[in-house]
Amino acid sequence: MPNWCEQEVYIHGETSMVTHLYWELKERKRFCDVVCPIPLEVIGQPHDGKSTSPQWDWRCNKWNTKWDVKDILIKEELVNGDDHYPIPTSYFRFVCKTAWDAPIPVWEKLHRLGIEVQAEYEVEGTDIVGEFALGEHHCRTLTDEEIKEREKKWMKDSLEIVPCTNGVGVWEVTSDYGGAEVFDSREEAEKRLKELQDA
Repeated sequence: MPNWCEQEVYIHGETSMVTHLYWELKERKRFCDVVCPIPLEVIGQPHDGKSTSPQWDWRCNKWNTKWDVKDILIKEELVNGDDHYPIPTSYFRFVCKTAWDAPIPVWEKLHRLGIEVQAEYEVEGTDIVGEFALGEHHCRTLTDEEIKEREKKWMKDSLEIVPCTNGVGVWEVTSDYGGAEVFDSREEAEKRLKELQDA
């Protein structure tokens, strides 16, 4: 199983191209393959079954990721911009995941086509973050302070109140990132949950 690269991407440009990207992403769950389609000659190459397939190799080399986007969530629906420009423009924003890394070559191709791409990403399990804007890519490692803040946010985001399963109390305040606190009443559990979320 790969490390996933989570990203938020803003796309803005000529209306017909941006609209096509939006509908392919929203309805068919395709993005990289729309911008940089796998050539038929690569699809038709035989695979010996002993190594990676020609298609897999091509995607890694041309997209920087072995699969197209997944876990897509449209954060800002397609907006047709104002027609005061020399050409009509549109934009939308989405979040998604790709395997191993961000699809930088795909974003670069969109930039060469005149489509503005602004993206921020984080590679799971590596503390690597990056951004792509104005055709330029920059990445870095999170500082120790940023890592602590991120982990604190993850812990707060995963807090929940659940019925107690160990027979000691009635309710537990749990987190995906560590232990549980047990309470005799839901009100006590809710008070503690609020304290932890506000900390």
